[in-house]
Amino acid sequence: MSGAEIHISSALVHVRPERTQEVAREIAALEGADLHFAAAGRIIVTLEAASSAAIADRLTDIGRLAGVFAATLVYHEVTTPEALGEPVCS
Repeated sequence: MSGAEIHISSALVHVRPERTQEVAREIAALEGADLHFAAAGRIIVTLEAASSAAIADRLTDIGRLAGVFAATLVYHEVTTPEALGEPVCS
C-alpha cells in the first residue's frame, strides 16, 4: 500500500445565466476538474486532487471566476489509488 490519497469532490456552481458556458469552459480547463452539466446558471463539476486543501483551493478558484455567485461543495470522498484500481507509482 502506498499511503497516497485521492480526494474526489463534487460541487454545484451558481453563475450569471448569460455567463454559464464561458464559466463552464474556464472550470473545465482547471487541473483535476471534470464538467458534468452546464445550463441556465448552474454547473455541476467533480474535482480530483491529492489533498482536501487542494480541493478547497480549487473551489476557491472557481468561486473567484467572473460571473460566479457561489461554488458549493456537495460531496467529498477520500480514497486510495488501490481502491480505485489505479496503478501505484513508487
